[in-house]
Amino acid sequence: MLFSCSAMEWRSKLRRIDWKPYWRSIWDSPPRLLAAVLAVLYATVLFFGFSWSRCFFTACPNVAKLAVFQPGGAPVLLDRNGEVFADLAPAERAIVPLSSLPSLVPQAFLAVEDQRFYEHRGVDWRRVGGAVLANLRAGGFAQGFSTISMQLARNVFPERIPGEEQTTRRKLLEIRVAQEIEHRYSKEEILELYLNNIYFGNRAKGIEAAARQYFGRSAKDLALAQAALLAALPKAPSHYDPRRHPDEALARRNLVLTLMRDQGRIPRYLAGKAQREPLGIVEAPRQERTEAGLAPWFVEQVRHELEDRFGPNLYTRPLRIVTTLDSGAQRAAEEELRRQLKLVESGGLGGFQGPRYAPDAGVSDGGTPYLQGAAVMMDVHDGDVLAWVGGRDFSQSQFDRVMQARRQPGSAFKPFVYAAALADGFVLSQPLLDAPLKVRLSNGQVWQPKNFSERYEGEISMRDALVRSKNVPTVRLADAVGLKAVTQVAHRVGIDEPIAQVPAIALGTT
Repeated sequence: MLFSCSAMEWRSKLRRIDWKPYWRSIWDSPPRLLAAVLAVLYATVLFFGFSWSRCFFTACPNVAKLAVFQPGGAPVLLDRNGEVFADLAPAERAIVPLSSLPSLVPQAFLAVEDQRFYEHRGVDWRRVGGAVLANLRAGGFAQGFSTISMQLARNVFPERIPGEEQTTRRKLLEIRVAQEIEHRYSKEEILELYLNNIYFGNRAKGIEAAARQYFGRSAKDLALAQAALLAALPKAPSHYDPRRHPDEALARRNLVLTLMRDQGRIPRYLAGKAQREPLGIVEAPRQERTEAGLAPWFVEQVRHELEDRFGPNLYTRPLRIVTTLDSGAQRAAEEELRRQLKLVESGGLGGFQGPRYAPDAGVSDGGTPYLQGAAVMMDVHDGDVLAWVGGRDFSQSQFDRVMQARRQPGSAFKPFVYAAALADGFVLSQPLLDAPLKVRLSNGQVWQPKNFSERYEGEISMRDALVRSKNVPTVRLADAVGLKAVTQVAHRVGIDEPIAQVPAIALGTT
């Protein structure tokens, strides 16, 4: 009997059946062919509809919990030895009702993120078509079509709808959840949820935290230019960070103002006036909790790099992130910097005039009034950062004097001179003249570089001149090699800023 056969025998019998007459009968009969096509289409639609209702066979996010959503999952940072030294928890989130905000605040976000927000039900199909055409013309991803409802869906349900996952299934699930959000909540409720849950960079989650982070005021007191800047940030908070990238932030803010003007949300004269205003960013607010107390400036740098890579999803799961930091070296660097600065202030290294550091010192928008310093410790073998101290007191000033400050490199620039000389064929035993020198500059003035000790030895080897950081022999060597060759070496190793080709650059000054 056929039904008593084993599975292997069953498959063998099926393979021996000649299916050609069966398929030929379908192709040769239009009614049968049409019926087959309709059956396949019906099965496909039925399967898609069932998948849609089941969120493509994953547990559907519960949109009913949106109103009481609380973000969590702060990542923790470990040093190179596996010791936890900080976490990346966002700033405390404050919820503000939409009705308390100036009307220009939601209008700024609608202009740049979802201009037909009140016309669609979760998906802007006109925008979908435009994005498809733009991507086809670009031969890749050039434009997205996420509405505010879709952004809200992936921001509050990142584990179910991971933003970094660029797949059709993820996008369809995002659309499915966005439409359910639209069905359950009013447009005003959706906009309020969005503004209170979106990430703005620099630990600020929600419009109230962002307003206090960047402008030192409540969101209900935001002006037009300030609202436009905040609306500019969610697309790429790290890239448009107004403290780290003010030019990019200004251009993006002015784009938002232009869109608001073109869409009739604000008058032309108000847009022009706001575009002429400076960014007006205040000093980062003081933090009572300074990231567990250890390496706070290093923590912020790690945060920025991770945000560049993961975006807001960084804060949605309890990641454990191993860094290059050496906690022992970090504590030693912080203590030594404190000791050295106190020594300077006490007159131990000579007379000192100026305000002294105090834990309760007043801090203005212009910065701290007292003496500051910075320190970095790196592994000479692989360049790993072992310690990073960006200032004296993180709770009073988050300005990172390691990463953000600009200063003359001084003698740290001298190795580039010697590297250029070695590349040009000089040898370390080659003698250099160590004697007083006068250099005539292009403006006719005469420059007289001096050794720090103001003593000269007549002749010294390249090796000794570098080891002892001799100024005059280094200037002579740079002139022999050529200032262009020296600056080219500096650029090749990663210095991006323009370097003036003047004799003093050999000593790291201009």
